Amino acid sequence: MPPRCLLIVNPRATRMSPGARDELTDILGGLRLDVVDTARRGHATELARTARHEGYDVVLTAAGDGSANETVNGLLADGVADDVPVFAPLPAGGTNVLARSIGLPNQLGAAARLVRDAVTAGGVRRLGLGLVGDRWFAFVCSLGLDAEIVREAEQLRFGVGVRPPRMPAAAYLTLLVRQHLRTDRRHPALTFDGAGGAHGEAIFMAFVCNSAPWTYLGKRAVAPAPTASFDRGLDVLGLTSLGTLATMRVVRQMMTAHAPLSGPDVVTAEDQQRLTMLSTRPIAVQVDGDFLGMRTEATFRSVPAALPVPLLTGR
Repeated sequence: MPPRCLLIVNPRATRMSPGARDELTDILGGLRLDVVDTARRGHATELARTARHEGYDVVLTAAGDGSANETVNGLLADGVADDVPVFAPLPAGGTNVLARSIGLPNQLGAAARLVRDAVTAGGVRRLGLGLVGDRWFAFVCSLGLDAEIVREAEQLRFGVGVRPPRMPAAAYLTLLVRQHLRTDRRHPALTFDGAGGAHGEAIFMAFVCNSAPWTYLGKRAVAPAPTASFDRGLDVLGLTSLGTLATMRVVRQMMTAHAPLSGPDVVTAEDQQRLTMLSTRPIAVQVDGDFLGMRTEATFRSVPAALPVPLLTGR
């Protein structure tokens, strides 16, 4: 008997439309498929938690990274165990970092066919995830400037509890320039403590990476920690300067490096199982593109083999 599957659709995702929804249900029609739309922020978390309780075998999202993160948090709300459904994020958002990171193409129909075939075959791969406090993340948690940009973008984009269409890239670039100018670039607030040589040097912002990349610019991957992997602990990149030239050097490395970043303006740590970030003032924090709030402390943990995803073939 085909596996019992739930497809969670964000109808306001960048690539979602009634026609795209119909195409997905046609492609996935050979599965025992139920389809439900999200109605507000946080709804995907509720739906995913219910799906686990009701014994679904597979949960899919047709959405962006925000709804995918919500779904992961719903699936794992009651902890890591054998009853967690297999999860697959279909790339219906603007960037689709998680879907692309697990090997799916960035075309919605092609990804759906690949997932359908993988789910039917039954093979499973388990991803390690990161935890910050009680919030799961699949690819990145950032503190400081990047999270400030996410916060400002949400204030512009989010209406009464729903996810609006994606902002154009030019708007994000404007936010980046504006927030860079607004940020205190003279007094670093953050320090972190971990294992294996991680130290307490003062930094302005940090990326805690569970996988690579952090994001994409078109087809180009941007990776603060190029060797970060679902199969090991967390990698950290901290910036000791937010000067214009220093920032440009780091961004250039993020777009080209295949090894941990280096230079006078960065500190790094690899394969961290646990670490703590401390801040002398409240600082913005985001996970997988969702703003978490302002924090003065954040405790991280790497959790191996937390999330089952389909074992993709034919790539």
